[in-house]
This record gives sequence, structure tokens and C-alpha cells, in this order.
Amino acid sequence: MDIKDSFNNINNSKVSLHLPKHKTPTQLTSKLGKYTIIGRAEELQKIDTLLKESNSSLLINGIGGIGKSTIASYYLHSQKENLDYYGFFEGLESFTSELREPLALKQERENDAFLEALSKLRNLKGNKLLVFDDIKEIEENKDKIEKILALKDSGYKILLTSRMKINEIKTYVLSVLTLDDAKKLFLKYYQTDDIDRVEKIIKYLDYHALFIELLSKVIDNEGYSLEEIIGKFERGELSKIEFINEEDGDETSFNKNLKELFEIQKKSLNEEYIVFLKQLSVLPSIDIEFSLLADIFWKEKLKGKLNFLVNKGWLSGDGKSYKLHQIIKEFLLYNHPPIVEDIEIVIKYFVNKIENDYTIEESLKRYDDLLYLESFASIPTLHNNKGVEYLIHSAGHLNYLVGNYKKAQKFHKLSFEISKEILDEDDIHFAIRLNGQAKMLEHDGKYHEALEIYLKSLKIREKYFFIYPEKVAIEYNNIGRMYKKIGNYDESYIYLNISLNMRKEIFGEKNEYTARAYNVLGQFLLDLTFPTLNYQIISFKIIT
Repeated sequence: MDIKDSFNNINNSKVSLHLPKHKTPTQLTSKLGKYTIIGRAEELQKIDTLLKESNSSLLINGIGGIGKSTIASYYLHSQKENLDYYGFFEGLESFTSELREPLALKQERENDAFLEALSKLRNLKGNKLLVFDDIKEIEENKDKIEKILALKDSGYKILLTSRMKINEIKTYVLSVLTLDDAKKLFLKYYQTDDIDRVEKIIKYLDYHALFIELLSKVIDNEGYSLEEIIGKFERGELSKIEFINEEDGDETSFNKNLKELFEIQKKSLNEEYIVFLKQLSVLPSIDIEFSLLADIFWKEKLKGKLNFLVNKGWLSGDGKSYKLHQIIKEFLLYNHPPIVEDIEIVIKYFVNKIENDYTIEESLKRYDDLLYLESFASIPTLHNNKGVEYLIHSAGHLNYLVGNYKKAQKFHKLSFEISKEILDEDDIHFAIRLNGQAKMLEHDGKYHEALEIYLKSLKIREKYFFIYPEKVAIEYNNIGRMYKKIGNYDESYIYLNISLNMRKEIFGEKNEYTARAYNVLGQFLLDLTFPTLNYQIISFKIIT
């Protein structure tokens, strides 16, 4: 039998020779992201609804580490039982490499393999979901993104996450965790009954999912107390905290994690925007109305610049207000600390706003600015500036006026330490800083020490009597009060009388400040069971 006959016999037999047909697996990728999540029930429901309403494609948008990847991958896991095909891609880069084996791609060149993968995906039937996590370089990948999104015409649901906005795709902006979810996440890794301190920590972290998880693990593994961590926050030392990485066992730090989140993202910004972010980083991490930002920054096309940073994932904002998240602020302050020249425009704005507030009433009107004044205290690179020192002192003064004595003490102490380095000891402003120290000693009941400092302040103030007479009168009053508290009534009466006479000379009889001086002296005499009716009546008549 020759070869031809053998071939015919095989052909005529019921046996057929062919390669087995390739079967595409249901799970198209090797990884599927996280399959557990804390909370986020409302957000998951919203994502499901939007994905169904938005022609089968949706972008989850938000800053780095906020939980976009977790919620997107968990959503995929929650839908697996209802899907015929699904896949989770870490960025666009892994698209062809992940699909090469399950789709049996033949093309070697990257672009050819990409087109082949799309073609084979279009031929798959049934319910299908693809998740693309943390998409970067939107403009550079615009063509790829458009081709992937076109798969929705072949029955695919496509869920994407990115820190940046993508035009012409429905967007869901993922917010931070709720307080309850943030506490649950923290307590999952660190068990404690000290909920007040837990809440203080997660509030400082601005309910940021990644850093809540990371910090709670570090506290548990490294043996920090919650109070130690809060102290590090107050000193601006979050970035410096070092710990052992659970995965590779190497020493690492919070700053390394911050740089991994944002350093690559920063490369897309030019120097103008980096300086602008530095300026924003000295403001508190809160929603700030555009009108206030417009007052501070005299920038051309300011709203356009702010919205550009929103689109690039640096800010959150809706056109009416904008916010730099605390975690991004930490990254900027530690890795790109502002210098005075960078932020002079911000310093001048707040100094000009408060420098002419001479009375308690005028100062209290600035209470809404307190967070802004306090924010400068956490930036050591700026402390050698007189304007910044003045803002820190003002934060102490305002906290004192509203009864926040612990915070007042903190800011007065910092202000005084800075003033010793940058102010002349005969400067009227140094006398005012001494006054702040004395107030805190007085509040703590240390009257002898407070008196000593009030006397030092008065000695300086008297040199400026003809420029600031009211500041001299105030200190005579303070010294009179201290002498009374330590039981030296003769000296107390002398100083209170001098204060009263000064105020009559400065303000006249028909003035509330003069009335207050009458009242203080009247109260002094009343306490000593001296006749006081005339002083009290004079004070009452002036006030009314």
C-alpha cells in the first residue's frame, strides 16, 4: 500500500485528525484584586446602579489610596456568579500580557496583540465585566481607552478607576470613608476601647482608607501607643514614622508609601503648579470656598488652574469649593516643603486680615480664620518668618479667648520660642509674646511667675507709650490683678488706678474700655469690703 492509499483509508475511516479547540476560561486574568471590604455598602450600590445606567461603562475617580481599587475589585467579586467572563487588569499595561494565554493570542508585537485581544473578546458571548484599575497617562493612552470602551457595544460592562478624570465617560467620585467605616477598618487591625483617640487619629488622616489600615497595623506591630501617634501628628511627624513592611520584611516609612502614591503623579506637573500646590499645602485640609481662594490668590484663570489639579487627582472640588486632602498635604510638606518665598502671598493675606484687631471683640470676629492660623504651626520651615510667627501667636490668642486653653498654651509656647530667635527683646511685639506666656501661667494658677512676666512686658511697653498707649494700660491692669491674687492689695490698687486713669486719658469717660477699668477697680474694692457703689454706678452708666 502506498502513501496515497494509506491517506485515503484514514480519510474514509470514522477517525478524524485535528487539534483540540481552545476553550476560553471564565476568569480571564490571573488576579482579581481584593475580595474583602469594610463598609462601602452604599457606594457599591451606587456603582452598580450607575454602571447599569451609563451605557455599561463607569469611571471611579478619587485621590490615591482612597479605596478605588478595593471597591472596584470587590464589586467584581460580588458579581462573579452572574458572569460568563470577567477580568481585573492592573492598569492598561497588563491588558495583553494577562490575555495572551486565556485568549491564545498569536501576535507577538504589542499593538498587534492588543488588537487581536479586542477581536477575540468581541466574539465572547454572555454577561461580561472587565475592571481596569488605576489608569495613568490618560492622554497618552487615549486611543487604547477608546477601543476598550467600545467593547460595551459587544455586551461588556467596563469599570475603570483612576485618580484623573477621563472625558466622555460617566464618573463616580469616590469619597473618603464614613466615620463608622473608618473606625471599623482601624479596629480590624488594632483592637482598643479608646475610641476617642481612634476618632482623633482617623480624623487627622481625613478618613483615608490606605493610611488608616497602614497606621493601625503599624501601631499593632510596632507597639506605639495611640497618644504617641497623636503626638507625632501634632509635631508634623507622620511621614517620619518607620516600621517593618509586612510583605518583604524590610524597613520602610510612611513617607516611602506617600512617595509611591504621589511622586510619579507629580511628574505630570510643571513648576508653576508645584509652587501652587505648596501654597495650598499651608492651608488646612478642609473644603475652602472658591471666593476665599480668589481673595488669597490673585492668579489669572484661578478656577481653571484649580480644576486642572482636580482633573489630575491632586484636589477634590466642585467649582464652589476645593480641598487638598491631608495625606497629599503630608506628601507635599515632607518632600516638597514650602519656603517663605513660595507662600508669601498667603502669609500677607492673613497678616493683613488680622493685624489691626486691637480689641477682644475684633479678634473674636476672626474665629472663622482660626484653622488657617493654626495650620502654619505645623510647618517648621516657615517658623523663622515674622509674619508666620505672628499668625501662630494669633492662633494662641484666639484659642485663649474662646477657652481652648490647652491649644492656646501650645501656640503661645511655640510663638514665644520663635520670637526669642527673631524679635528684638525691646520690641513691642516681644512684649506681646511675653503677655501670652503670662496669661497661660495665670490660667495655671502660677500667679507669682505670671506677675514677673507681666512686669517684664510692661517695662518694654512703656517705651512705646505714645504709639501704643492702650497696650500699656492693659498691662497695668494685668499687673494689678496679679498683685490682688497674690494678696498684695496696696500694689494692686495702685496699678488698677493707673490703668483706669490711662484709659480715661486715652478713651475719655464715655467709653466701654474706661467702663471696664472702673468695673475692675470696683470689683477689687468690693472684694475688700470697701465702699464701691460709686465705681459700680459709674461703670454701669457708661456701659448703658
